[in-house]
Amino acid sequence: MNKRGSGVGDIVEMVPVLVLISAIAVVIFGASSVYYAYDISVRDAESLLLGRAIVECLFPEGVLNLDNIKEEDRSFILRHCGIEESERIYVGVEVDSDARKVYLKDGDEGLLWVRDLFEKVVVTGNAVSGWNNENVEKIAKYNPGYFSDEYKAFVFENGVTRDGFVKVEVLINYEK
Repeated sequence: MNKRGSGVGDIVEMVPVLVLISAIAVVIFGASSVYYAYDISVRDAESLLLGRAIVECLFPEGVLNLDNIKEEDRSFILRHCGIEESERIYVGVEVDSDARKVYLKDGDEGLLWVRDLFEKVVVTGNAVSGWNNENVEKIAKYNPGYFSDEYKAFVFENGVTRDGFVKVEVLINYEK
């Protein structure tokens, strides 16, 4: 026999079951989000974004026009790209075409030793012989952000276009 309204009772009976399933799902997802927490390095993200901005500035369509970069601007590439300079930033661009290598840079190249130190910590577990994990953790907050990538591009110089590679390297040190 079909009775009107008989489905309402079934829905009312399902409410506690749905609440229980939802509570279990929240507990499982909550526990897994704590267990699988992802640690993101802000300086790494900054260096990636700055690296992409440099690439977009220098060769937006895959052609690097060296004639547009004055000789005196080759050591101030951030200013050339309209990016605010900072003492915490190092940018190095190596242009390797068939004809020659050209280096564009900005910032203190000496910051690269800091990255080398932290690479040693990652490989060996300590930066200085005899350091324990507590000392390593104390300096971990100073780990710089680093981005490096190589791109295939056309290099235009003196009216001639050549195949080439452009290596972009960005290091962002900690804020003082």
